[in-house]
Amino acid sequence: MDITALVALFCDDDRRYHIKVHFWLPEVQIDDQRTGKSHHVQQLYKVWAEQGLLTLTPGQIVDYDAIRQTINDWADRYHPLEIAYDPWGATQLATQLADDDDRVMTEVGQTVKQLSDPMKEIQALIIDSRLHHDQHPVMNWMMSNVIARVDRNDNVFPNKDSPDNKIDGPVALITAMSRAMLRENVGYHDTPIPEFVING
Repeated sequence: MDITALVALFCDDDRRYHIKVHFWLPEVQIDDQRTGKSHHVQQLYKVWAEQGLLTLTPGQIVDYDAIRQTINDWADRYHPLEIAYDPWGATQLATQLADDDDRVMTEVGQTVKQLSDPMKEIQALIIDSRLHHDQHPVMNWMMSNVIARVDRNDNVFPNKDSPDNKIDGPVALITAMSRAMLRENVGYHDTPIPEFVING
């Protein structure tokens, strides 16, 4: 079971990017008796949940109603130009957000073609100190788990070396960057930076 990640991506006039994140996990995933995860990872999850950094939802499956509520709360506050999503497992949620909540949804397939350039862009932004966030521990852990898989054409794709080493947050960020790169000249920079980033 992967962690579900929501990443909001903002860009300022100096082309510095800022992110806000939220993570969910079914509570069964921290039960020592009902999951095969390593003790270390389970302890991380428990600590993050206690600190309010990881939202546990009841039961064994993803609570899409809770995710939908947070997406709508963020959308009402930040007015995104669009909401990109991974179609794997999220098609029904995307349909509800589009049809019932009037959100602009954009499907982004998780393929090398879609993710290679934005992954390279994020690497360049990090090297150039132009990607800013609030040092969220879950996101930091996930970023440290990312391994770049490189093909013979020098395309890159996010990978991990263990099922326990989650990378859902970075993949969500790469997905958002794939859309931001297409929108750089069509108003993306008009999206405001949220106050929490400025004060962070």
